[in-house]
Amino acid sequence: MSQFPTDVVYGIYANDLLTFLPADYARGASDEVQRWRKVTTWGDALQLASDVRWVGPPFEPGEAAAEYEADEPFDINDFELWPVPAATVALELAGDDWPIGQERSTFMADSYLEMTPADEPALVTLFAQRGVSAVRDDALIARASGHQ
Repeated sequence: MSQFPTDVVYGIYANDLLTFLPADYARGASDEVQRWRKVTTWGDALQLASDVRWVGPPFEPGEAAAEYEADEPFDINDFELWPVPAATVALELAGDDWPIGQERSTFMADSYLEMTPADEPALVTLFAQRGVSAVRDDALIARASGHQ
C-alpha cells in the first residue's frame, strides 16, 4: 500500500478513533472478517487461511496444521490482536508528511494513526484537495477492523 488510494472509506470506530481505509481494502477485509467469524473447526480455518487476500490468518498456518486436528474447535475470538486495526493501515498509507492526527504506539500492537472525530472536517478537506473520493461509513470501518 505504498501509493495513496483515490477511493477511501473513513469513519469512527473503536474508542472514538477516526480513521480511513482504501475502499477496496475495507470491503474485502469486512467480507473476510465475516468469513473468519463463521469458521468453527481448525480444518476450516486452515482452508480459509489459504483463500484470503485482505485479512490474513491470526495464526501461522504451518504451525497450526502441525498442532491442531482438523475437527478441533476453532474460535476467532481467541485471537486478541487480529485483524490489523484500521488505524494501523491508515498510518501506513499516511506517510511521514501526513498533517492530521498523531502516530501512537502501544506495547501490544503496531503503531497507529490517532485521529479524533474533531479531525473529520480537516480530513475531508485534505481528501478533496488531493482528489480522493471519500465516503463516510462507520459500520464498514468497524467490520473491516473486526469490531462488528
